[in-house]
Amino acid sequence: MPDTALQELENLSEALADCYDRTVWLEHLMVRSAQIASEADVLALLSEAAQELSCAGAAICARGRWLQEVPSWLAALPAPAKRLQRREEALYAVAFPGGWLALWGHSMPFSAHDQRIVDALAQMIGVSLERLEDQVLRERLRLEEHERALASQIWSTLVPNQLSAPTGYTLLSSFQPARDLGGDFQLALGSWRVLGDVSGKGLPAAMHSGLLSGLVPIALEQPNPLKALASAAAPLLERAGAFATLALINFEQNGSLVYGSFGHPPLLVRRLDGRVEALGATAPPLGLFDPPPEAMRHFELRPGELLLVYTDGLIEAARNGELFGLERLSNLLEANSEPEVFLQELRAAMHAFEVSDDFGLHIYRYVGVGS
Repeated sequence: MPDTALQELENLSEALADCYDRTVWLEHLMVRSAQIASEADVLALLSEAAQELSCAGAAICARGRWLQEVPSWLAALPAPAKRLQRREEALYAVAFPGGWLALWGHSMPFSAHDQRIVDALAQMIGVSLERLEDQVLRERLRLEEHERALASQIWSTLVPNQLSAPTGYTLLSSFQPARDLGGDFQLALGSWRVLGDVSGKGLPAAMHSGLLSGLVPIALEQPNPLKALASAAAPLLERAGAFATLALINFEQNGSLVYGSFGHPPLLVRRLDGRVEALGATAPPLGLFDPPPEAMRHFELRPGELLLVYTDGLIEAARNGELFGLERLSNLLEANSEPEVFLQELRAAMHAFEVSDDFGLHIYRYVGVGS
């Protein structure tokens, strides 16, 4: 056999052996990619590939973020639509869903076989990164659900679902958070009844409502409850970027009531002749401004008269851009002197409205001393 033919045969044998070795190595990469558990594993796999292909460097860009430091010339390149080759840096880059990888500094032009290996490597890395993202998302959701369940348990312990009626009054109430926990809260403390609403929804609002639920009993023991509550709660709410509305009412058995309202929706009083009076806020919302020196006010109820206290989730219920509104609520109260009938009519009127916020409602009726 001539020397040239022998040499060609030897070269072919070496190429076939190299191709076989690369194929075996590619199978090894597939096994490694299935075991990837972190970005560090991805980078280790890429580093091994760069070494096997005799490349000076390799890098991955995923979701617009490089997973390691890269040369400035590489960082300036746009992501390839499919593949990219540059002779200056002996670069070969391949796109995969959500990113791309690049190898450069190859000792010779990438052969067609090497390119196919890099193409396969890119797809394996893309699948591995997607799997890692799914794992991170599932773990985050699991932790969030655990935190929500814990917060819900704490919130339901601090915030009772039902309140007892003050002596001399009946109480009909409805209390429902928009989710499994929320920013509305209610308290019964001796002759005081409290209904509050912290801005926001879900876990943050529930945490702040739990905080206020613990501060209110302490504040009510002070000579000026509203000032004491504002001094304690306002700085905490301000730092969190939150605020709260709050109505505190002290019920005397003789029908005399004292109330304070931090920016809460107007309390509605239904008189015996059907007139509805709105009692406005006595102080700005907690967390926005300091309350005035005298922020408590007095009013009286006669037997049979009603007091309606609620949170803004009621009047802000919407239907095709139209709010349920204070006027509609006042008209319903004016037309119904019995709390049970009023609540029934209210629910019927709200049937077509969507309530997207926490919802709290108290209907008190004064029945008189000794009742």
